[in-house]
Amino acid sequence: MKLMTSILATISVLFLLVSCGSTDDKLAKPDQGKQLIVAFKSDATKDIVENYLSTLNLEVVKPITKDGTLLVQASENVDMDAILNQLNSSNLVRYAEPNYPMKKSN
Repeated sequence: MKLMTSILATISVLFLLVSCGSTDDKLAKPDQGKQLIVAFKSDATKDIVENYLSTLNLEVVKPITKDGTLLVQASENVDMDAILNQLNSSNLVRYAEPNYPMKKSN
């Protein structure tokens, strides 16, 4: 009976460790440090947004909302602080912020 309890306890712990590890992998991707969340004003057309992002060497990863909020990716050799300053000072942008990695709390 003790052996069976030990085996079940070990399997449970291993299951929890494996499932927690896979969750962390999905939440914090290595390229996330160069991703930004950018919300554009409602009068910014798709063409204007795409042209503006290309001048900053940014490309759209995916839309986040239907109201003009996008997840964008910066190239490797970009100063993220400078890009954020440019975005946040633009008349086209409501706000821009880093896409901070999410980590599971204990």
